[in-house]
Amino acid sequence: MTTKRSPRKSEDKLISESSANNKLNKNSEQGNNEIDPAVEKFLQDNPKLGELVREHPEIKQTLTIEASAFSGPLPHPAILKQYDAIQPGFAERILVMAEKDADHIRSMQQKALAAKKQEVTLGQVFAVSIGIVALLCGAYVSVNSHPLYGTLLGGGSVIGLVTVFILGRSKSKEKSNNR
Repeated sequence: MTTKRSPRKSEDKLISESSANNKLNKNSEQGNNEIDPAVEKFLQDNPKLGELVREHPEIKQTLTIEASAFSGPLPHPAILKQYDAIQPGFAERILVMAEKDADHIRSMQQKALAAKKQEVTLGQVFAVSIGIVALLCGAYVSVNSHPLYGTLLGGGSVIGLVTVFILGRSKSKEKSNNR
């Protein structure tokens, strides 16, 4: 059995290999000695494999194409072993690099959370300050000359702030539910 292993393949390559493998298996099941055009193209793209199949037609029945994919912050362990074979210590350096990257990401996330918390706290402090100033101004205007305008100023500002808080919280809940 001849296998071709590749640690990382594009999706198109995986699809073409899979369809080539299926067509090759169909031909061998039917007893057909001809090679399907899709398999022929694949064998042309891989000349050593193509030469081997042409020299030994019986291989056509047992030919298997295998592709594997691995994703993550670290290479596959077999690839790490190959890095170490090139130069001892390369695998360790790659692991240290991945650990530093993970620490950096966590640090940035913590800073972003702290900044968001500070933004919310400052927003609440300023909202309370604006509300108090608006109520005091409304009370001053009401007592000194125009009760209607004072009531509108004080009451309108409180209603506006309450509306912003209620709508702001409901929108933030919708955003968190959509994530």
